[in-house]
Amino acid sequence: MLCIEQPAHSTDEAWIVALQAPEPAAPIATRWKGNALQLDAADLDRFAAQTLLVNSGSLGSDLFDRHPRNWMAGATANLAAHLASLRREIERLDIRFLIEPHSRHILHDAPTAAAFLREHGDERLGLALNPCALFEPSMITFAEDHLRRIAEALAPLASAFVLADAARDASGENLLPTDLGRGEFDPLINLQVVLEQAVQAVTGAQVEPSSSSPVPRPAGEGVPAVILRRVPAGAAGESLAANLHRLLARRVGD
Repeated sequence: MLCIEQPAHSTDEAWIVALQAPEPAAPIATRWKGNALQLDAADLDRFAAQTLLVNSGSLGSDLFDRHPRNWMAGATANLAAHLASLRREIERLDIRFLIEPHSRHILHDAPTAAAFLREHGDERLGLALNPCALFEPSMITFAEDHLRRIAEALAPLASAFVLADAARDASGENLLPTDLGRGEFDPLINLQVVLEQAVQAVTGAQVEPSSSSPVPRPAGEGVPAVILRRVPAGAAGESLAANLHRLLARRVGD
């Protein structure tokens, strides 16, 4: 399924909707934009029976600043404990969490994210893989190689892929999200990389056996969704969407 992310009424959220139905009665998923470690049980009521995309949180005061504590072993234990504290409400409200790792957050690289999902992932807790979110500016020079390494490590665990773009800020030290095709990444290369890994993960083709069992996907889920984080307005966006549809159909069907 090819989906698109669009702003919701709340500045703390964004809706994920099927691209074929741009004005659905309800979103098929919702993004929580705040620090996941600050998400509490009271916040969950409005997300009943939904899939909720969340980040992996930060122990720093600013969600996207570099914070050394996020890279320490205790950080993942902190995240696991927080999610465990929400578990009763998650189950009561029939919510599914998809965690989207980021280089500045607790699940800051592919090995850390893979280890966390293999230990804690289940039918209520899955992975939304946005390969570009795991980049630091120094990685851009060899972007395609890094994309493939990230996808190889995490695609077999992913329930959704987030196709995004990012550009350096004025300082050159940070990557900020931007419209697809207007940043550092080629969106079609990005999609090809993640779809290759999606096909391998689902069919078992060319996938090396793992020493740990993969995280189970819900029965019948099949090939993970591909979520477009942002699309340029006008003709450029329409052309990009058409190309993505064709590539998606050629690789895994729609």
